[in-house]
Amino acid sequence: MDVKALIDMSVKAAKPRTGKEAGMDPTKIMEMLGVNGLKSVCFNVKDAGNGSTVQLFVQAPAAERKGLVKMLVADAKDASPPPFVPADAYKFNRWRLDLQKTWNTLEAMLVEMNPQMAGVIKLMLDTPGKATDASFDMRKNLIGNLGDDIISYSKAPRGNTLEELGSPPSLTLLASPNAEQLATGLKSLTALMPGGGGAKLKEREFLGRKIYSLPMGAAPKGGQAKLLNFCASGGYVAFSTDAQMLEDHLRATGNPGKALREHAGLLEAAQKVGGMNNGLFGFENQAETMRAVIEALRKDDGAIANFISMTPVGGRLGMAEDTKVFKEWVDFSLLPEWSKISKYFYIVVYGFQANNDGISLTFFGPDAPGVK
Repeated sequence: MDVKALIDMSVKAAKPRTGKEAGMDPTKIMEMLGVNGLKSVCFNVKDAGNGSTVQLFVQAPAAERKGLVKMLVADAKDASPPPFVPADAYKFNRWRLDLQKTWNTLEAMLVEMNPQMAGVIKLMLDTPGKATDASFDMRKNLIGNLGDDIISYSKAPRGNTLEELGSPPSLTLLASPNAEQLATGLKSLTALMPGGGGAKLKEREFLGRKIYSLPMGAAPKGGQAKLLNFCASGGYVAFSTDAQMLEDHLRATGNPGKALREHAGLLEAAQKVGGMNNGLFGFENQAETMRAVIEALRKDDGAIANFISMTPVGGRLGMAEDTKVFKEWVDFSLLPEWSKISKYFYIVVYGFQANNDGISLTFFGPDAPGVK
């Protein structure tokens, strides 16, 4: 697709407003975002002999990358699963994005688009946290402690309900040169949250570490609000809405056990996407994700029909009046047992590469060992 032609048409159509309606110049915004440096986008799907490969390539010459496009290009660094990511993690992603550099680029971009933003940003950085800690400096204590590593991984859902499938136990880690100070800085920022978030923040000790827990939104009737738990550990600040997931991570520190990086076939599959040293790498064990989905669909008690009946499509199909209509279209109970089809599912990996011509994202799914 000739993206350059589309961008040129958009630039011509986006005429700057004048008079009372004057604001940010839309053409200036596009330039600062860096979309003007994009030339084309293409993708291909091919049989790799021992699996299938899908590649997306964005032609964005290095000399013309700027703004958001340049900011999101990860540095060519190790993005392999660290030893502490457990073998039973069924999803994993690591992005070597320099968060301090990203913030500085974003700040410069906003000021260049609108010089008045400089004062707004200064006020935003100078005010937070002072009410609880007069010495708190957001630029120093928070932004200055951001690192260049974002890791996330998930484990299999704890149950087969739609809600449990949609929010499996997961953990996100942000690297920091001073994780303890970053966690404390985040604690200071909670005072700014609506509804007195700082007052609701709880602290507790666990294995010598301080875990902070903050309610996310209002509690449902007769229940408890979901908590965001975070804690500094091993050069990272770890975040999770699943307290057990965070505690398991802290228990494994120094004694991780079997790691995801030991997964059979992972290293070989990674070579098909450019390796794990290009700043972005991901993994998914589809044998686990699909098992949970298939089992949940086979045992569905009408929750999916109820959900679809509330959508415009469901209304068009007559499901708003009678959810039984859904089963006339789709009957998930007819799906085969997982044991009969599990051999067809294996793993998928993806990786990122950047060169002088552009940036690419490649996915590879090796053939399942059980299928000839």
